[in-house]
Amino acid sequence: MKKICAGLIIVLLLCGALTAFSQEASESNLENEAIANAIVGAFTTQTNMGAFQSEDGTTGSLSEEQINELVNEYNEKVDMYFADSHGSHDYYKWLNEYLLRDSLKSTVDNCREGGVFKCTLNEIRYDGENEAEVKGTIVTWNKWIVFDDIYEDGLFHVEYPVGETAIECRMVRENGNWKIKETLQFDPIENENVSEVLTANNADDVFKDSEGIEQLDAQKRETVIHQAYPDYESALEALNSL
Repeated sequence: MKKICAGLIIVLLLCGALTAFSQEASESNLENEAIANAIVGAFTTQTNMGAFQSEDGTTGSLSEEQINELVNEYNEKVDMYFADSHGSHDYYKWLNEYLLRDSLKSTVDNCREGGVFKCTLNEIRYDGENEAEVKGTIVTWNKWIVFDDIYEDGLFHVEYPVGETAIECRMVRENGNWKIKETLQFDPIENENVSEVLTANNADDVFKDSEGIEQLDAQKRETVIHQAYPDYESALEALNSL
């Protein structure tokens, strides 16, 4: 009877240890995911700097109310994903507002939207409960319509850059939310094969967010961006087909 009791105690202790381990692993995965989501949010915010949608590709056709709304929304995103102490926190806000109110008022250099195709975090090292260092790569995209200045042909062009960048960031938890405290590394990776960039995989990755990759038709993208368009409307139609 004593042997049975001792065996039962050991089993219960093992079950308790496994439960605790499982809870710790689950909490760790949730923290990793929260950090990855913050990274995705921060770089999505960067890619949307100066982004807007108007009928002619300039902010001159937007009302003051519309521009104010764009500025306020962008400022909220910066506050959400970048710590106040981040070196570019206030600069991002200033530059976005300058682009919307001044630089793009009569010039068609129109970023309509941007985002993140893939976030791959190879390493997350925690420093206590509220700070961490992250290393990995991120694949970002933008959709642009530009006129003449670069090409000097009097025509409109569609640009859809997709780029992979090696990143290293210092993260901090503020009011329960992870934010980028410091960008330690931001090095573009040269690779012109978009399909290869999007499908690369590493079994050792800590976290991967591939949402949206299936939306990109790489071959169609190549066709659209290597044509010129006589007006903004036809360029926009081509861009919207992607």
